Amino acid sequence: MSESSFYISEIVFGDDGYVVVTNGSTNPADPDGLEVCQFPEYPDVPAGMVEAGGSVQVPGADLGGLFNDAGEVALYTIPEYENPDAVAGYVQWGNADHKRAEPAVAGGVWPDNAFVEAKGSAKMTAAGPEAKSPDAWTVS
Repeated sequence: MSESSFYISEIVFGDDGYVVVTNGSTNPADPDGLEVCQFPEYPDVPAGMVEAGGSVQVPGADLGGLFNDAGEVALYTIPEYENPDAVAGYVQWGNADHKRAEPAVAGGVWPDNAFVEAKGSAKMTAAGPEAKSPDAWTVS
């Protein structure tokens, strides 16, 4: 697993959905160079200083849409998408074995064959920076 002070903290579903990436450190940090992925899309996390506990959003449209029936979001520190050491965070919902699940499992940021049941929900929220399993996510 690659180290980053940023983590995936929330996923909002729907036409205006987005992914929230939060600075989990006690100091300001810049997410410059980080990417989120919902295969086959890899948008950059918006760069710029983010206060401790502050967040930035990545539009769901940049990820091909975020729908509660099934999907995945990975957070990468470098653009080596098959490299487990490049994965800083991951979540999948609806079913297991999405395209980036294997490197996330190998990198220790997600359990094998695990997913959040999100169908019918408006959003998913992580319990905190260590949200590395389905039980660390709340759906609402």
